[in-house]
Amino acid sequence: MDLIVSSEKGIKVECLEYGYKKENLVSHSKTLQCGDVLTISNKGKYVVGVGWFVLISVNKKIKDYMWIKELEEAIHSNKAMPIIDCMLDYFNVSFQLDRALESRNKQSFLSLSEKKTKLSFLYDRISGKLPVGL
Repeated sequence: MDLIVSSEKGIKVECLEYGYKKENLVSHSKTLQCGDVLTISNKGKYVVGVGWFVLISVNKKIKDYMWIKELEEAIHSNKAMPIIDCMLDYFNVSFQLDRALESRNKQSFLSLSEKKTKLSFLYDRISGKLPVGL
């Protein structure tokens, strides 16, 4: 599954260094930036008293075990979204924008234009029009 960070402020996550219990856990914090593409693997590590960490590749470069609870919270709060959802939102807003233009609905057009601007940045990152880097 691939996700894209959609929050303009980014997402702060805990990454596992090593340890298998809460008492000996060593981790570091990382801030994922808006537009970062996260590829979730099927490899995970369980830390007793903390939970699951899953191996994630950020922009196909950096790999870290990230705390799955924080990623789930980011998805539920719309700070990260599946890439397919981002693409569908982009095309849907484009369609609605065309309809607002045809019907000369200025208020709807302005509102949708703002939304499309944000989605355009994310869509361009996904489609490779904008370079992805850290």
